Amino acid sequence: MYDDTGKVTETAPAYLTPAIGAQARGAVHSVFGRAANVLFSLPGGDRLVTLADPALGGLPDSVRLPRAEIRRLAPGMPAALSGERLTLGDRTYPLRRLGAEPFLLRRQGRPRQADAFFALTEEMRTGFSLIPPQRRRSALWALCTENAVMYLGLGPGLTPGFDDACVGAMAVFRAAGEEAPFRFSDLSVTTLVSARYLTLASEGYFGEAVLRVIGALFGDSPLKEPVEALKAAGATSGCDMLLGMRKALRALG
Repeated sequence: MYDDTGKVTETAPAYLTPAIGAQARGAVHSVFGRAANVLFSLPGGDRLVTLADPALGGLPDSVRLPRAEIRRLAPGMPAALSGERLTLGDRTYPLRRLGAEPFLLRRQGRPRQADAFFALTEEMRTGFSLIPPQRRRSALWALCTENAVMYLGLGPGLTPGFDDACVGAMAVFRAAGEEAPFRFSDLSVTTLVSARYLTLASEGYFGEAVLRVIGALFGDSPLKEPVEALKAAGATSGCDMLLGMRKALRALG
């Protein structure tokens, strides 16, 4: 991205949804080992864009940056989008806007490998195990109903387990051409990072790891590898998404 002389060596691929306009200002929200989030103020409301190491796989509303560039960031650092350029602190990165079309989930028909999926996801360590038993049972019962809104934000972590399960469920419903039985009008009750993924899912956008599982579940390609890859995502986030997929498949019948 930058060489030893400070010269830009390549453009950064940007997979931005239509909600992210050409001009926006904001600040770095959070920084992790291989990713960072930038909160931009937009006419439609604040929105997070993820800066991700290419090894993490594709994400909607993301810009791919080398890990070394991500590690130099700090929360609160000013950020700006201006046309084909992203500025973070004192560095500006030329962008190659590719759009988020690759992450838009389209109708797939009916799931063709449901039985195999259930077998592969029978035993998982999910974030729901950290929720008190009675509350956990109630949340699982409500997950694929209109009562899901009552449990938004439930569970520990940057993306609470219940929210991750909702994302997984939304992917299955959308792939099947069905409306999800819940709608979230107020995302202020959960974390900003979780609200990002729920907003994208409501618009039909999902990360590459989720799309690979859905593609296999609704198609004929091998299912085990994408399921195992999603299981490994985050501390429990991937397993929570798979749990949501299980519940949605049961709801579809």
